[in-house]
Amino acid sequence: MKILVIDDSDDDLYVTKRIIGKHYPQIEMKTINMGEVALDYLKSTEEVNLPDIIFLDIRMPVMDGFEFLAEYEKLPDGVTQRCKVYMLTSSEDKHDRKRAEENKFVVDYIVKPVQEEVFKGIFG
Repeated sequence: MKILVIDDSDDDLYVTKRIIGKHYPQIEMKTINMGEVALDYLKSTEEVNLPDIIFLDIRMPVMDGFEFLAEYEKLPDGVTQRCKVYMLTSSEDKHDRKRAEENKFVVDYIVKPVQEEVFKGIFG
């Protein structure tokens, strides 16, 4: 399984990497700290190498998570149908949650800090 974590917080990336690396060493993880860079990565990656799961932060500079999703929707179906998007955010704002739940690409809305049990539910 391959995952992509899009988050501008070094601290949150560290925690996510640590939990996944410790409990799921078989998972191949790539981290990117900017939405635009992540979109470029998804556009240029061969379909076989695309992530199965994208963990997406909402609050990022330049392009936030919702702006990323608006651009993500324009990607080829081969990308959007393969990658499951989970909002992984510190935002407990009800408006953010509602927007995420209404987005057809978002599977779940997860509030940080993430506990190992959450990943267990996702990865099995």
